[in-house]
Amino acid sequence: MIQIQDLCFAYDSKEVLSHVNFTLSPGECIGLLGESGLGKSTFAKLMCGILKPTSGQVLIDGINVQKIKGIKPIQLIFQHPDKAVNPKWRMIKTLNEVWNVDERTIKDCGIKDI
Repeated sequence: MIQIQDLCFAYDSKEVLSHVNFTLSPGECIGLLGESGLGKSTFAKLMCGILKPTSGQVLIDGINVQKIKGIKPIQLIFQHPDKAVNPKWRMIKTLNEVWNVDERTIKDCGIKDI
């Protein structure tokens, strides 16, 4: 389970995230969509423990991600600019493209089971 508790983050004095709260149960999936500069990458980096929040915390199975040593249980894969969301596409087309890329990557890597 992933819990986001009162998560805040600022770059210098510019607040990017303000008091974000939610719980993600095992098997649930979320997507972050929005224009450039709205804090999607910052939020993802906070979830992975790459950035330290100004306040609040990210808990993974009850453990603060900032206290987890070594490989974190959440990893971040940056998108290719040419694979970014096309604002002219319907959301279902965008999501289908993401799944197609994942399936090709899994096949290319020779992964049999996930």
